[in-house]
Amino acid sequence: MEALNQPPPAAAPPKPDLAAIRAADIAAIRTLVEQSYPQAFAQRSADALGRIWPEMGSQRHGKYKAAFDGASSIQMQVQIQGAIEVSADGSTASVNAAVAEQYTPKGDKPHTSNDQAVFQLQKSGQGWVIKEVR
Repeated sequence: MEALNQPPPAAAPPKPDLAAIRAADIAAIRTLVEQSYPQAFAQRSADALGRIWPEMGSQRHGKYKAAFDGASSIQMQVQIQGAIEVSADGSTASVNAAVAEQYTPKGDKPHTSNDQAVFQLQKSGQGWVIKEVR
């Protein structure tokens, strides 16, 4: 009789929907690499770049600042190529991308470059950030 008066056992917490989490991570990574990164260049803002690449270091930050200060405009397109590879634990990712850039120095004509880059990314409290670009 006592067993009937006991509250039912607590339900197990719902399991996270791993597929939904992975899809959200992929979307956030794509936005970071294909939109936020080139936008920082278009704005010619080393500070904006530093917000999405917090561990770039002061020396690299200074080089970007000097390059941005010397430009009248920078246009960049980044296109992810192949799969976005997220680690099994979901904390890091690697992305291969084609990067097309048109850098126009102040008082000069535009210089165009087309390169390949590998973005190493890390999940942080505020979302995904760049760890390294090679």
